[in-house]
Amino acid sequence: MIDLSTDKNRQIAIGNLQSLLTHPGWIMVEEIVNLNIEEVKKVILAGVKGETIEDVNRMRDKLAVHLEVINTPRLMIKNLEPEIKSEIPTDDPFATVEDNNKKV
Repeated sequence: MIDLSTDKNRQIAIGNLQSLLTHPGWIMVEEIVNLNIEEVKKVILAGVKGETIEDVNRMRDKLAVHLEVINTPRLMIKNLEPEIKSEIPTDDPFATVEDNNKKV
């Protein structure tokens, strides 16, 4: 089971996903899926004689799945990063003149 409850584990997961994006196997999968996306777009735009709205919707669903597959690692990274950033304190450790005047 994947434990993403700690900063360290989320950072490891982000690193693994970033590594995946540069792996030759993933690059090949991405290229193939992108070619499939282009073919599906052509079919949707050109249409097919006798196709029904269900046929068009099925092609749109196929397109959406292809896009989701190739974007999954990037979306996961994006979803993990804010959790790390949100835990970083936003308070400025150095007091300004205005801050010191407010304390008086």
